[in-house]
Amino acid sequence: MNKLKIVKYLLISFLIAIIILVMLIYIYEKDLFNAYRLLNENKIDVIPEENKKINFNPKTKKGEEIFVEVLYEGLTVDELALKLNKSLKSNLKGTGNLFAKYSIEYEVDPYLAVSISLLETGCKWGCSRLVRECNNVGGMKGNPGCFGGNFRKFETLEDGIEAFIKLLSTGYYKKGLTTPELMEKKYAGGSNTWAAKVNNYINQVKEA
Repeated sequence: MNKLKIVKYLLISFLIAIIILVMLIYIYEKDLFNAYRLLNENKIDVIPEENKKINFNPKTKKGEEIFVEVLYEGLTVDELALKLNKSLKSNLKGTGNLFAKYSIEYEVDPYLAVSISLLETGCKWGCSRLVRECNNVGGMKGNPGCFGGNFRKFETLEDGIEAFIKLLSTGYYKKGLTTPELMEKKYAGGSNTWAAKVNNYINQVKEA
């Protein structure tokens, strides 16, 4: 009788172990399937800040990072950079990758960022002295001053581009000022043509 109880106990233990193993395999395969699905999709859409925050490092339930290629209006970051480069001339030539990178990082419309920069600097044709000597791509004020004045000087062009786009994010986008019309009063003071000029540049950049 004792031997029979031992055998029954061993059989029950074995069955429990099998059930646990099956459950673990199911959970693992489910996570693996989710990871495979994300890799196949290989993209996320950049949409307005109020609807979605961009996640550059999505993870499975087990915490494994999945590579996701960021898209903007159907373009990869590299494709977006190439498109922006068509409008960036003079000292800003070839900086489309920086405008694309930081616009996506700070959730700002890259076409708007480039267009404001072109209007403020003249870099559609030839960049102003503020860009050439101070790496200031948006007419930003602050310290350290450039030429001993109120306009801010940056050590590198990348520093200037990042600071400019970050300013658009924190000073405008996060306050609901997301279009040229809404930004005009704060950015351009008393001008009533600034928004129209920015929109004109936006159309040119998009059509390039």
